[in-house]
Amino acid sequence: MTSGLSADHIAQLLDQRVRAEGHPRLDEQGRLTTIEVTELSLAPDVEALDTDSFFTGIELDRLLAETRPLDSMSELTIPGVTEDEVAGMLATLED
Repeated sequence: MTSGLSADHIAQLLDQRVRAEGHPRLDEQGRLTTIEVTELSLAPDVEALDTDSFFTGIELDRLLAETRPLDSMSELTIPGVTEDEVAGMLATLED
């Protein structure tokens, strides 16, 4: 979905690497369904990126190599965060 972007503006970006910014739309379970694009522009130059490595798949075994079972649920929390701070963060994410 685009908001305020003309067909001419979008046509100039076809077959180009682009950067899109906008507002996410979530379903009842909080999953991303669409993004209302408010800004669409050419992406920054990617010549300096190691694109071979960037687009190479990584095997799940390699990602899990240094994982371990949790010792306690407290490992999943951020110490010192109040309920009000959590509520504020969730409200910000929903906007």
